Amino acid sequence: MAVTSAAYERIQSPGWFGLAISAMASRPAAVFAIVSTALGIAVAGVAPPLRGPDETAHFLRAYGIGQGDLVSSIYDDKGRKGIVLPVSFYRQFNVFESWQSINRGQGFSYRLVFEQYLAGEDKSIKTSSQAAVFVPYGGSEGYSPAAYLPQAAAAVLARVAGFGFLETFYLMRLAGLFGMTAVIAYAVALTPALKWTFVAIALLPSALYGRSVINADAAALAYSLVLVAMFLRVIVAAPMVATPARSVWMLLCVLSKPPNVVFLLLEWLGHSPAFLRRRFGLLAAVTLPALAAALLWTAVSSADVAAWRLVELTGANAEQFSPGWKLRFMMSNPLAFPSALLGLLTKTDPLEFWRQVIGVLGLFDTVLRGWFYDLIGALLIATFVSPLGHGRRLTCVLAALCTALGYCLAILLIFYLIWTPVYADQIWGVQGRYFVPVLPLLAAAMAAALNRGPDSRWTAMFAITLGVLSGAGSIDAILRTDWNF
Repeated sequence: MAVTSAAYERIQSPGWFGLAISAMASRPAAVFAIVSTALGIAVAGVAPPLRGPDETAHFLRAYGIGQGDLVSSIYDDKGRKGIVLPVSFYRQFNVFESWQSINRGQGFSYRLVFEQYLAGEDKSIKTSSQAAVFVPYGGSEGYSPAAYLPQAAAAVLARVAGFGFLETFYLMRLAGLFGMTAVIAYAVALTPALKWTFVAIALLPSALYGRSVINADAAALAYSLVLVAMFLRVIVAAPMVATPARSVWMLLCVLSKPPNVVFLLLEWLGHSPAFLRRRFGLLAAVTLPALAAALLWTAVSSADVAAWRLVELTGANAEQFSPGWKLRFMMSNPLAFPSALLGLLTKTDPLEFWRQVIGVLGLFDTVLRGWFYDLIGALLIATFVSPLGHGRRLTCVLAALCTALGYCLAILLIFYLIWTPVYADQIWGVQGRYFVPVLPLLAAAMAAALNRGPDSRWTAMFAITLGVLSGAGSIDAILRTDWNF
């Protein structure tokens, strides 16, 4: 189909603009690394400490892992798992943490908090006689070190250097940003198709923000993109990644977040039946260690998500948030889970949920301007129109959709097991950001179903524009919400 727009003519022209677009279009991994790093540093700098989703819990868990608490093992007299912080470090930490539960009111700016921090004020601690303070993890107890490898390494360096809270915190943020940017850039370079689609997904406000703050979402998305890239290499008959490397990436993926265990299906569903018969042992050797590690970690960590918080919130018995008890309840009440799932589906606003997938930041209180969601969503969908080209297309569609469905069901089941009391009329706690790892699977299924698509330079422009808008929209939303701009 002929395109006569001025923009297309400029791309096609041999001038500097056309050459620049062609150069960027041929280097998606490098472009992603540059854009992600630049925008991520800006977002990490402007987002106040501990304002990311559950960032306090994730910061404490990553810091605890850096202290050697690989499996949560420190308890207080109430049986809560947590970490022991030096009182001076805790004072600094608590200046920012105490503002999370305060009604900041209209016109509030985090300038006030930073002034309080610099003045060394913390009115919540009345004595300095304590040598250390116990702080509960508050929901991150069950996360494995795989979710925080860069941040935990930064925490070790910060302790050796004698850094205070603020220096430690920002060092951990930047380490997570650089580490997960590198992993995603590797996935973009590795995948034989959908390179710019990977870039667009990884530059969504939800993904960019997740890498820029301390959060397990960044690792879950980054590792899952590597597994999808390896799957697409199998689909198009490109050289497979070495077996030890595949095994390591799968291990990291399934340990980053529990639902990610479903991505192991790609290793089995992507191959032909003949290959499965010939190399069954090899595939088992690649996937079974990851599956065993996930089961072992669940047993060792007791799948702990700080049920005491939910008991305090709901007044329900603690057993209602125990996976074992809840599974037994489901067996005797087989309609309980479907009923709660139906309640969630009927009471969720699809448009609002889609906005959450794109990116509602902070603690659901940092919202982009409406037109950002519309434009970013359109650009994202435009990058999906990128045909696979060749390979076992039907296999790709079925495997990607089955894995996507399994991942969604895993999230819903997990939140029912550990977050939802039995009397609830819908599943609690489900957020759109948890479903970002599904997007590359949907893109793969769509690519396999397409025969034609736009020039790759157009897809590159869509993805890069999306990234710039994501960064600008996120920074604008943070400045308005947290800095009263």
